[in-house]
Amino acid sequence: MLLKAIIIDDNVLARTLLARRIRQDYADVMEVVGQTSTAADACLLIRKHQPDVMFLDVELPDRSGIDLLNSLRRGVSLVCRTVIYTAHPQYLIDALRASAFDFLHKPIDDGELEQVVRRLVSETADPSRPARDGHDIQDLLAPGANILRLNDVCLFRVLPEGRCWEAVTGLPTAVRIKQGFNADDILRLGPQFVRISRDRIVNISYVQEIRDGRCFFFPPFRHVTDATVSRRFLKGFTEALLRR
Repeated sequence: MLLKAIIIDDNVLARTLLARRIRQDYADVMEVVGQTSTAADACLLIRKHQPDVMFLDVELPDRSGIDLLNSLRRGVSLVCRTVIYTAHPQYLIDALRASAFDFLHKPIDDGELEQVVRRLVSETADPSRPARDGHDIQDLLAPGANILRLNDVCLFRVLPEGRCWEAVTGLPTAVRIKQGFNADDILRLGPQFVRISRDRIVNISYVQEIRDGRCFFFPPFRHVTDATVSRRFLKGFTEALLRR
């Protein structure tokens, strides 16, 4: 299935060039289903097409792209992954804080675009695959929690009181897991989830590197800094990284 992409950019030439590059180089994995120059129309396109990917400029005529992204993130699961692309690199930190999937600098480099598309394809492939025991992630979530897909989650961690787990996503707050579900239940969700300590389970799809025993993650999870690998789980974690 092709990834559905929309492009929001008030620069018509830049928007057209990006759409053309996607059509020429990535037609086998992605199609552009809509384009617009305003944040208001972007909301309409999202509702109409329910895209997998949004390429979003920052400086739009009616609203900042960062403001738009923040508003979309409030209470909404990460169904649509956002790639911020702009000629102004000072927006990088704001983009990451807004949980953008990735960041591209205009004019877009072919190699960087290829890396972003490769990550998009890899991390959205089969996103709602059921667990090996026949359950999916929704079975684990506490009542009232946001709808999640497996690849929305970067990290599971035990709450401070130690009674249950929570899922760290790109949403402002973590999503609580029902009491009674334990680490083994979480690990059954899929092979991308690997335990790194007594109270941490990571999604190895997002692990960029291990430095001084700590995991560092790809965007949009570079803000996650509390994932330290314990000696007990280091061997199994390393083997899982090599197999991914």
